[in-house]
Amino acid sequence: MLDEDSIVEIPAKEIVPRDEHAAEDIENCLKMEKPQTGYVERCYYHKFADKEGCASIYQPKTGRKVTIRFDAEKLDGFVEWKMMGVRDYVLGLEC
Repeated sequence: MLDEDSIVEIPAKEIVPRDEHAAEDIENCLKMEKPQTGYVERCYYHKFADKEGCASIYQPKTGRKVTIRFDAEKLDGFVEWKMMGVRDYVLGLEC
């Protein structure tokens, strides 16, 4: 599912970076990248305007998509954790 061509969608009303390092690249927070040596993880907190929260990842090579839906009033925090390292290539989408 995950590579540099994956399309991640999180229709949040607000995105808050965890730290200054994540803030430096906030405009690319939903863009997946090729694995990189020395990549330092980035974490973003997403807030939703609607009662329903959702996030999805689409892999165009296979045509497969996974969508997470949740009650954004009960689970009011949504975390995106990116680690685009060579051996640690991970995307965490957690409500």
